[in-house]
Amino acid sequence: MATAEPTAEPVAVTVAVPRLRLADYFELTKPKIAAMALVTVAVGYLLGAAPGFRADHLLHTLLGAGLVAAGGSALNHWLERRADGKMRRTADRPLPAGRVSPPEAFAFGTVLAVVGVGSPP
Repeated sequence: MATAEPTAEPVAVTVAVPRLRLADYFELTKPKIAAMALVTVAVGYLLGAAPGFRADHLLHTLLGAGLVAAGGSALNHWLERRADGKMRRTADRPLPAGRVSPPEAFAFGTVLAVVGVGSPP
């Protein structure tokens, strides 16, 4: 009796270290760009709220804007994943490298953006 030889090559299974997964999600938020956006939000708030400045409103505004910026960046990674995979400079980003799946990135970005827009004052 002849035995059939396997036709598929074995697939390497990797388990992501939680700390590295968090770093990949953090990279999706593009924190440097979000920080620059928050500086402009803070300056705009301070210029517009001069007579009625409230620190709690400023912090809430920064939190919401930061979440929206982070969510938008994650969604941008999701949109650009195919083009990023073709360029050497961007091929090691979390999505083209396969460390974060497209549905995970889409859900992550959407949740951040929705929470940022919908958070009550």
